Amino acid sequence: MMHALLLCALGLAAALHAPTGIIAAPSARELERVAPQLISDGDRVLCAGLALGSQIEMLNRLANRVVSVDVPRKESRSRRELFQSDAVTDFRPLTRAGDVTAVLRPDECFDCVVVDAAALLGFDLPLDTLALCEALRRRQETPPTVLVRSSALATLAGRLAAGDDLERIARILQMHDERPSLDETRIYEAQPVIVGARGVREYRNCIETVVRPGDRILELGCHFGTTTAILAEAVGPGGYAMGVDVGPSIIASAKGQHPTIDFRVGDAWGVGGLAAEGPWDAVFVDVGGLSGADGTLDALALARSLGAALEPRAVVLKSKCLRRLAKSLTPSPRLGNAWDHERIEYV
Repeated sequence: MMHALLLCALGLAAALHAPTGIIAAPSARELERVAPQLISDGDRVLCAGLALGSQIEMLNRLANRVVSVDVPRKESRSRRELFQSDAVTDFRPLTRAGDVTAVLRPDECFDCVVVDAAALLGFDLPLDTLALCEALRRRQETPPTVLVRSSALATLAGRLAAGDDLERIARILQMHDERPSLDETRIYEAQPVIVGARGVREYRNCIETVVRPGDRILELGCHFGTTTAILAEAVGPGGYAMGVDVGPSIIASAKGQHPTIDFRVGDAWGVGGLAAEGPWDAVFVDVGGLSGADGTLDALALARSLGAALEPRAVVLKSKCLRRLAKSLTPSPRLGNAWDHERIEYV
């Protein structure tokens, strides 16, 4: 475990000295620990969501200029006082939570954006938080580094990997295997490892790392069954592989080419009925629409849906934009094991 934490810390250290995308911190304390490594004197900082006065004071000490935006909710007296305090020198109220760009000038650019998801949005959901962070990055020609306080996004970052980083995939899978057994009476949402692969070769290269002999594997978007056949060979005689595709003629062709493999007609977004035929150890997904400019949220939503319905240990999606996200979204090193929530210090 210490080895995994060290590798994670080294990964963040490398990210801090290179053009970075989004760094997700699970707590306010962790955000305040990481911020000084990202922000230097002379930087322009946007603070979206004011939760603690100590954060504003810290940002003012670190940066040349801090612009703060938030929704002045009437029910929060402490936050109203924070908005009116001397610590907040340039505060711009929002009329709608999350609509940060509305109060920024088109030519106004920042070196770093600090986001408190729960304070700004009123909740902490990974897809909504990610959409906000991506919008703040895309508004500038040179995207800023985004440091976001979001336990949900930090957990997602801890189990997301790019298809060409097989070492990281193996490390996260090992963490998955070592997670504490959950009480059967406890209600929880399955948390699979999510892999974004670019192209067919990278998609298939993940098989050796993700698939184990004896596994039960499902491929959605199997086309003519070539990858499903590779999966069937990887699981061996003690395992099982099934291919699903939306086109009846495609499935008929796949059955003709691979008569010993089970192929069925179905939709990737409606495979809940296959849960009864599980357990499924891993799901591979090669469907259209997940690699375009707006495919990231769709890919994550599909992975989340499959995780909840089928409870695999891993979901591998052929998605260029999801792979790009895996390269840019960095978990804070304190997160450690994404499934060991006792390690996270929530504030």
